[in-house]
Amino acid sequence: MAGGRAITPEGYIVGWLKELENPVELDDYKFDLSVTDGWSVVIGSDDFAKVRLSSFYS
Repeated sequence: MAGGRAITPEGYIVGWLKELENPVELDDYKFDLSVTDGWSVVIGSDDFAKVRLSSFYS
């Protein structure tokens, strides 16, 4: 339910298509990523090399 209305899969897709017809420009944001270990990390130490290489080649 959204706003008291039932959401159908078709309606959900129609809504996204309407949004995609009218793109908006977003400001660039600068942010820092940290590499650590833990359950809430963005990039884990084990995945850092893969992420670093994939962003290098894109």
